[in-house]
Amino acid sequence: MKLYRLLLSFYPARFREEYRGPLEQQFADEYREARGARERARLWLHALRDLAWSIPVELAAELKQDLAHSLRVHSRRPFLMLFTVGILALAIGGATGVFSVVNAVLIKSLPFRDPSRLVVLSEFEQQTENPAEFHKWRKSSTYLEDAARVLTADVTVGGLPVPLRVTVAQTSFNFFSVLGVDLPLGRAFAPSEDVPGNDAVAVISHSLWQQVYAGDPDVLGRTIMLNGVPQTIVGVAPRGLDYPQKSAVWTPTAFDLNRLPNKGAAWAPFGRLKRGLSIEAAEPMFEAEAKKSAPEITWSADNSQFPRPRLIPLKDDLSESIRETALTLMAATGFILLIACANVANLLLTRTTERTGELTIRAALGASRARLAQQLLTESVALSALAAAAGLAVAYGAAKLATLTEPAALAAQEYTILDWRVLGFAVCVAALTGILFGVAPAWLARQLQPSSGVVRANQTGRQTSRLRTLLIAMQVALTVVLLAGSMTMGRGLEKLLGTNLGFRTEHLVSLNVSLAGTNLKSAAQRSAYYAEALARLRAINGAESAAAAFTLPLDSMFGIGTVRTDAGVETKTLLDNRVTPDYFRTMGSALVYGREFTAQDGPNVAVISEGMARVFGGGAAALGHSFTLRFDSAKRPVTIVGVVQPAR
Repeated sequence: MKLYRLLLSFYPARFREEYRGPLEQQFADEYREARGARERARLWLHALRDLAWSIPVELAAELKQDLAHSLRVHSRRPFLMLFTVGILALAIGGATGVFSVVNAVLIKSLPFRDPSRLVVLSEFEQQTENPAEFHKWRKSSTYLEDAARVLTADVTVGGLPVPLRVTVAQTSFNFFSVLGVDLPLGRAFAPSEDVPGNDAVAVISHSLWQQVYAGDPDVLGRTIMLNGVPQTIVGVAPRGLDYPQKSAVWTPTAFDLNRLPNKGAAWAPFGRLKRGLSIEAAEPMFEAEAKKSAPEITWSADNSQFPRPRLIPLKDDLSESIRETALTLMAATGFILLIACANVANLLLTRTTERTGELTIRAALGASRARLAQQLLTESVALSALAAAAGLAVAYGAAKLATLTEPAALAAQEYTILDWRVLGFAVCVAALTGILFGVAPAWLARQLQPSSGVVRANQTGRQTSRLRTLLIAMQVALTVVLLAGSMTMGRGLEKLLGTNLGFRTEHLVSLNVSLAGTNLKSAAQRSAYYAEALARLRAINGAESAAAAFTLPLDSMFGIGTVRTDAGVETKTLLDNRVTPDYFRTMGSALVYGREFTAQDGPNVAVISEGMARVFGGGAAALGHSFTLRFDSAKRPVTIVGVVQPAR
């Protein structure tokens, strides 16, 4: 009987009050008359069938009645209703938009086979350029089922009416098998196709296939020109695959970097953990192997010089740049949503107080407290649902803004509200929000008791005042927390924007030029091209200066190595860049000692930072000293002619 009584509580209030007693009595009588377990089981089946059919019908009928009444009530105060819906739409829409980002980068599964076993081998790179040695290493791994090597570069796709600039991923042959990706058209690379001289094949992305070849299924066997180098198309990647770095073409040239002339970036290899092996169990094996492969390196505990090698889940590696931001914004929108609920609850509490006469009359005519509370909760949830529908437009705009400011690492992680998780979140938030701000008016309705047609106004007024004070206190507390967090983030952003980067960004314009794959083969031809281009740029009206550099500040293309000073001192790891005269003037960097480069300087002079100058005695004392770059095979001495102020 307790179970049956519990099931009856799912009926709406009016139906329960009118029919609960007779239904319980009828079920109890039939249960006593039932003979044996079979008849009692049949009785339960009939009861459950009746409940499953009648509860939704009764709920729908009463909901329709409550909504119609709610529409009549709120139509008398349209501005209050619009204001309420507007506040909630902004709060629910903002929370849903931020959740679309959280869902894409932290919740939604990656479009690879068993993605939880994919890991990135951070701070570890097999230095061998021999494919046989690399494949021997991956096959003998004690913790990896398989591993692949990948590097990325920007290349020009030639032979088209309008050349395209795309990212190419230079991989080992097993790239797609490690990811667990099947190609819908054509094939992946064969085991022998990452051997230099046998690697003139390519797989193109689905978007490039549509853009360049209009989805022609006969694309297989055609030639695509990458920086002037022909590659035969053997396959088309599935829709949405663009790993890593929004790649549009994949070639098995990870061990033949001279095949495609380019300026590329090395990526840590990635692999697939063996089945049943957790990342916590695999990491000690990986660290031991990393230390064995580079015994000359002292791994730094504080990550200052040589960060400790780590196994990072691929999903965490892809979301690294946005994870903390998304979670912080999610917490902030949660506070805003709670503040909006408290604000709307206060408004509706005032509105309910104004409707005391109406509610009292309904109570006097027989409406129970539960029935009145149900009516007000229905009104609240209806307002919340209307606000959630309007908030989807806000959520769509928030998702688009997030895409512009910090796009996802993969196309498959697109920030969208057209996802069942995001829509489910919006529905749940709307329901919970409606209940949250509807509790106060519903509670007030349950205090109404007709007594000779007169409401206990004083008692109800005191209770309402206390409840309103509690809501205001909650609003103030949440607002203070949110304001404190916003001020902290604002100060951090202001400090970040005011950081001296070592160069000025005002009126500074950059453009990317690549001569890879052109007819300018020799160093003299390339130097002549850059000299002419810079001369034409300097001649533009309004241009103060112009210069060229191998890479720009804050980029990841710097050369990395160490130097040996003329006193035989080995420095820590440093970044190396190659620039033309006028570089520091154009960038607005301050030379504190010495001079900048001139047109007469060759590759045997250098400008160093103040930090590196300390190795030579600091400041002006560094001028005239020389050093050799560790990665320079010619070991040519380089003389210091200037010291530049670094970022502070």
